[in-house]
This record gives sequence, C-alpha cells and structure tokens, in this order.
Amino acid sequence: MWIGVVALMIGLMGEFYTRRHASLSWDARR
Repeated sequence: MWIGVVALMIGLMGEFYTRRHASLSWDARR
C-alpha cells in the first residue's frame, strides 16, 4: 500500500514538473 501511494505521488509530481519544464523549454526555444 505505502509503496503504491509513494509511487503514485512521485509519478504525478514528476509528470507535472516535466510537463511544466517541457512547456517552458519549448517557449524559450521558439
């Protein structure tokens, strides 16, 4: 249970952070 919760939280945070970083980098690139 704990591992699943931790994995889910990390996955959500990682996805959000990567998406935000990707959008920022894309804007800077253009």
